[in-house]
Amino acid sequence: MSRSDPRRPIVRWSARRRLCRPTALFAIFVTGALACGFVGCGDEPTFSNLDEMRGTIDGVGLDDPETTVFERFGSVERDGRYSAPVEPRNAGRPVYGPGTVDGPRRGGQGGALLRYSDGVFASDARRRVYYMLFTSRGLKTSRGVGIGNRLAKVKSVYGDIARCGRRNVDSGYTAYEFCRVRLSATRWLWFGGDPVRSVALSTVAMG
Repeated sequence: MSRSDPRRPIVRWSARRRLCRPTALFAIFVTGALACGFVGCGDEPTFSNLDEMRGTIDGVGLDDPETTVFERFGSVERDGRYSAPVEPRNAGRPVYGPGTVDGPRRGGQGGALLRYSDGVFASDARRRVYYMLFTSRGLKTSRGVGIGNRLAKVKSVYGDIARCGRRNVDSGYTAYEFCRVRLSATRWLWFGGDPVRSVALSTVAMG
């Protein structure tokens, strides 16, 4: 299982600091520029609209090439050393993603992870996306279910095709609840945690 990196540092300014002097403003500019160089400033994407029927997140879809992900959300380093389950780069807290993700149906193994702070894409050997998971606050599916909702809403909205349960029971790891929804033979949806902390979409089974 991939281990998430520590949450990026939070910079706090003192309420008593006078910021009106030119020297102070220059110092803030330089400090901010250096900080952005190391940790990024506002350039990380926020994922919001997951269309589970079309298989897209903010317009980027399952089976799209990695280049489409980069064009829409920005370039990141390809991580070719991974195994399921996969997590965003700076999760900072339990993600409650799938415990297992089947290998890609097409293209075979040998792809990579494209990790963002609030999301991750997994590609196959063709460099096409077959799995994606997100933790962005406010993210919703096309049916209005997403991060922060209770699993009771998942069950209400998706009905009998939602299969819910509990993972890591008596395993020594943190137990958590989940729901998975089989939309078709090649489309699976995951809701992890109650309230939901992660939503994943895949062309293969997740469990």
